Amino acid sequence: MITLSLTSLWFWLNYLFDIWKGEKGKTKDILLAFIFIGLAGISKYNSVFVAFGVFTAIISNKSLYPVFKDFRVYIGVLLALIIISPIFIWNYQHSMGSYEFNIKQRVVQPFLDHFFLGNIWGFLGGTLAMLSPFIIFALITFKIMKLKTIY
Repeated sequence: MITLSLTSLWFWLNYLFDIWKGEKGKTKDILLAFIFIGLAGISKYNSVFVAFGVFTAIISNKSLYPVFKDFRVYIGVLLALIIISPIFIWNYQHSMGSYEFNIKQRVVQPFLDHFFLGNIWGFLGGTLAMLSPFIIFALITFKIMKLKTIY
């Protein structure tokens, strides 16, 4: 999944850099980006976060908005959905078994059992445990930088 996701990101970067420069972007880059993210998606569901990251990068940068007008992007989305369609088909045939397992049993239940412990101290402890030192450093740095620009 990691190799396929990174390969997809490579092709996304090539395509988005061309768009940023005002060029059309290569069809090969956009279609391979979607093919590799589809293959990553079929290997592990976490690859959806790569797609969310690319989408966030596009919507947060106005110079990349032309991506939404490119019909090749929508062909790529369709291609990626076709690649991951066996996941949807299998889950439909088995009462959404893998989605239920991943969402309820792997994520929600252990999270509630181990971190929140049913009280406010468990909630605060779980919240702090989710924040890595890097995120805390970034939040503090951002807040300090924002305060300096205000004054």
